[in-house]
Amino acid sequence: MEPALAAVAKDARLGKILIQTNRDTGEPELHYLRLPPGTSEAQVLLMDATVASGAAAMMAIRVLLDHDCQEENITFCCLLASAAGLAAVAYAFPGVRLVAAAVDPVLSSACRIQPGLGNFGDRYFGTDSTASGLSGDDGAGEETDDCSECETAVVCE
Repeated sequence: MEPALAAVAKDARLGKILIQTNRDTGEPELHYLRLPPGTSEAQVLLMDATVASGAAAMMAIRVLLDHDCQEENITFCCLLASAAGLAAVAYAFPGVRLVAAAVDPVLSSACRIQPGLGNFGDRYFGTDSTASGLSGDDGAGEETDDCSECETAVVCE
C-alpha cells in the first residue's frame, strides 16, 4: 500500500510502525517506530493490509496518540477487515476515521478473517511463514492482522 501511495502523493512524509504478535502470549508488541517530525500536527493515514481482531491497529493508534497526534487527525485504511475487528477499533477510538476496501463477516476462533484471502502477509512480502513453522494457515481464512504485518504511518500536509 505504501509504494502506491508514495507514487501519487510524492510530498507525503512517511513513517513506520511495526507491530507483531508475540506467538507465546498472543499479545501485540511494538518492534519498530519511526515517525517524521511534525506528526503531531499533521493529518495521518495509518495503513495496514488486513485487520482481524483489531489489536495491532489499536496499538498503532495508541502509539500515534502517545506521540501527540489528535484522534480526529488519524484515518485508518485497510484492504480487508473482519467486522469484529473494525467494530473493536471504532469502539476504542471513535474519533478515528476507518476506511476498509472490504469487510468479511466472520472472525474465527483462531483469529482468522473468513472467508479472507489466505495469508496476505506472505503473499505481499514474498515470504513463506509455513516453512519456518510460524503460521498455522491452512488456507481457511486470512492470517491475523497481528502476526507479521506492519502499519505504516503516512503524514500528509
